[in-house]
Amino acid sequence: MNIPTFAVVPLLLSLFFFNLSFCGTYAGYVTGLQYGRATFYGEDDASGTMGKLKEKTTIQCINNPQWCISGFITITATNICPPGSEGGWCDPPQQHFDMSVPAFKQIAQLVAGVVPISFQRVPCVRTGGIRFTINGNPWWNLVLITNVACAGDVQSASIMGPNTGWQTMTQSWGQNWQSNYYLIGQSFSIQVTTSDGRTVTSYNVAPSNWAFGQTFEGGQFSC
Repeated sequence: MNIPTFAVVPLLLSLFFFNLSFCGTYAGYVTGLQYGRATFYGEDDASGTMGKLKEKTTIQCINNPQWCISGFITITATNICPPGSEGGWCDPPQQHFDMSVPAFKQIAQLVAGVVPISFQRVPCVRTGGIRFTINGNPWWNLVLITNVACAGDVQSASIMGPNTGWQTMTQSWGQNWQSNYYLIGQSFSIQVTTSDGRTVTSYNVAPSNWAFGQTFEGGQFSC
């Protein structure tokens, strides 16, 4: 199904900051309660935060009644806190979240800076199929994959044209997956695999007359 071009903008934005949409409950993706800390990064409009789209997580500020706000928020986490500085907040076994300002303000006052949290992974509940936004140029196709249900975190993607077998795509940045095959004038299929090992194949998701900037909707994970 071809989605109008205006739908591309919110899809891109959802990649750059913590999404505030809520998830349901499904035993296959719910983890036990864990503990860590959270801070915020970027501007009040969520600019400056970006990363690889990961799983859904509920977060609650705890043990700091002076700054915590009651309740919890469900976010789409990203990997913007890479390990590497020995003993740093992002190094195992530390559990740390860099949140966007709008998301952080839902659980604590900004003046707190850093707060202790409890968090739990939950499934991603989506409406409609997986969405594929086609960008790039004739020799460099960049497919933005969004609206992925259940596990939510894409681990690999493959693409197939009418004259090729399945070709593994390379993750470029965020959830943009790259293919260097010439696909102009050809329909193609896309296969998506998430961290739970499950795969959804969207056959002929884009027709032969597709154009850069268009978004197409394919199959979806069931949870």
